[in-house]
Amino acid sequence: MLLAVLLAFLFPAPGAKGGWLHADILNNAGVALILFVQGLAMAVERMKSGLRNWPLHLIIQGFTFIIFPLVGLGWHVASQVLWPGQPPGLRDGFLYLCVLPSTVSTSVVLTNVAKGNTSAAIFNAALSNIMGVAPLRFWSNS
Repeated sequence: MLLAVLLAFLFPAPGAKGGWLHADILNNAGVALILFVQGLAMAVERMKSGLRNWPLHLIIQGFTFIIFPLVGLGWHVASQVLWPGQPPGLRDGFLYLCVLPSTVSTSVVLTNVAKGNTSAAIFNAALSNIMGVAPLRFWSNS
């Protein structure tokens, strides 16, 4: 991981927009690969039962798209009063982290470590990433 960061720091052009690595395609392929591998390892019946747990999905998506952004917005406003010397970029960065959905790999790995519902983690991570990106695609085309 450190080697990858160092190489990206020293040679940013391949991963930049229009670079020969085509980061936009590589990112989509990576997410698809993670979902595919996790799906192969899971029994179909377990995935079906996980998909039927709609109250859990509503809670997770509610926290992802309502609670966390509100907490981030509250911190963004409160930190201007509590810590006026805070760099605006840091304040904006925390807000940005609160409005982004979790990554698929993080959701799955942390759920596996906690011995939780992996099928729900895969479903909700994929759903929140699709729901989080779809409006951006729409707005960028208009």
